[in-house]
Amino acid sequence: MKFNILLKILFFTLFINYSLSAQECRGASTRYKYKFKLLKEKKISVDTSKIKINGIYLREREERDIDGKPIKVYYFRRFFSNGKMYSSSGYCSFPTEKDFNNLKYGFYSEYCIEDDKIIIEGYAPWRGYVLSYYKIVGDKIVSVGRSDRKFTKDVVINYDAAPYISEYKFYKCDVSSASFW
Repeated sequence: MKFNILLKILFFTLFINYSLSAQECRGASTRYKYKFKLLKEKKISVDTSKIKINGIYLREREERDIDGKPIKVYYFRRFFSNGKMYSSSGYCSFPTEKDFNNLKYGFYSEYCIEDDKIIIEGYAPWRGYVLSYYKIVGDKIVSVGRSDRKFTKDVVINYDAAPYISEYKFYKCDVSSASFW
């Protein structure tokens, strides 16, 4: 009985210390090696004149915490000139420039641009490889669809009629870290 109580106290102490060590409030991937095919199959060079690489694209979303209370969660995306993209996991407060340069709390992807459309190939552990489709609208990118990578030949995304799932606004900041995947 005393051992169970001691074990519970130890668990909660470690959990609270881990939770307070950083402001992150959503999970992250620890996998760095992927078998992306998008850039290899499309053979498209990445046009960085359409997408900004001197900052991040930020999304603010209202979610619920464990008690059901509404909280604001921030997600950001960073695009690199070599076709790599980083998507952060959720932050419970506005991320700092240090967070924008920490590429170990999120997910890794590749992207290509066709006209004003962005196709992002990512990996979700619960779903496998996924293609996400975005439309560039001024200083924003808006999500217009998603599909599994293996079914892409049958998927037709209408970028003008698809419902906007999420929207990321550009935020210029000092980003100096490089893609390592």
